[in-house]
Amino acid sequence: MNKANKVITANGSSQIKLTKYTKEQAAVINGHMSKWNQNEARLGEQFGIANEWNPNTFAGNAATVPKDAWGQWSADGIEVRRSMLGVFEDISGATSRGVDIGVLVDHFAQYSDNSTDVNVSLDGRGKAKTDQSTIQYQGTPIAIIDNSLTYGWRQMATLMRANGGNLMRDAAMRAKNRHILEKLEDMALNGLTDNDGNLVDVSGSKAYGLLNHPQRNTAVHGVDIQSSTAKEIKDAVVATLKAAHADNYKYGFTVYMNWDDYFYMQTYQDAMATAEGVPTATGAQRRTIEQEILNIPGVDRIVATDSVPVNTIIALVRDRECVEVLNAMPLTQRAKFRANPEDDYVFQNMVAQSIQLKFDIDGRMGLAVGTQA
Repeated sequence: MNKANKVITANGSSQIKLTKYTKEQAAVINGHMSKWNQNEARLGEQFGIANEWNPNTFAGNAATVPKDAWGQWSADGIEVRRSMLGVFEDISGATSRGVDIGVLVDHFAQYSDNSTDVNVSLDGRGKAKTDQSTIQYQGTPIAIIDNSLTYGWRQMATLMRANGGNLMRDAAMRAKNRHILEKLEDMALNGLTDNDGNLVDVSGSKAYGLLNHPQRNTAVHGVDIQSSTAKEIKDAVVATLKAAHADNYKYGFTVYMNWDDYFYMQTYQDAMATAEGVPTATGAQRRTIEQEILNIPGVDRIVATDSVPVNTIIALVRDRECVEVLNAMPLTQRAKFRANPEDDYVFQNMVAQSIQLKFDIDGRMGLAVGTQA
């Protein structure tokens, strides 16, 4: 299990903040669970099948899923999200915006600069030029990512023993959740791709990621982090930030980097103590590499995660002017309709979210990516 995610600031480290359901989304999910169980109870009454496991039953099953089982699935999803989605959930926790499930493409506006002409007077009579901004729109597709898990009626009957205890412990749902969440994290970095591996494209609107957005700023720092000195690593971060400075973004950066690179930085400080860690003339001890990076003007946070490629430094201004996670539905489970006791139990895991990376009408963007080559 991948638990290599960590948020580091000047005030210490913390866990990643997870995306919450909106009230409307929670109502939809709870309503679905309740109505599905009502249908199962109706099946049991219609065909004379008890909802509890009955060893004498041989013609089908009409088991309602207890609330604890739904809750356990949600809890498992949260644990997987916290352990896997270092980039996606970190961005979503700060910039998530609820959108309707029916929205296929969400647009953001780009405005041209107004006239720079201003008027200065003592009598207050305005003579400045009046004009109107040119507005353009850029779209981001929101796809549904899903998979399904099927249980036969007898298999479900076995899992439902002890009030659903076996169902709650079944690892199949957790594995399905993990596959969806791996896709979300890949989307944050490499864009949302369809089943053929192509970027999702809706009438020219594509869902790019941090590593392949055409408007991202780039820098080649040339550093192999896990064999470099503190100064070389700091210089690589500075080079990445300077790429964003060219687009006039200079503050509010979160630096995303590979966990093993970060681990090297934190363990290397002991090895460098004798060679590089000589006290300064005032007796102050040299800072760690992590502290050096956090002391760079404009760097607010470091997020270390396995999903970022080695030797890659991503600097993102994590606010709504630069990025948003479009949240039509966080990870959830729904049960498909069953008409007969012999029908399979089919549970669908689904999520409808997308990352929207924003840039202005001149192509300027609060994102920079530094790579070794």
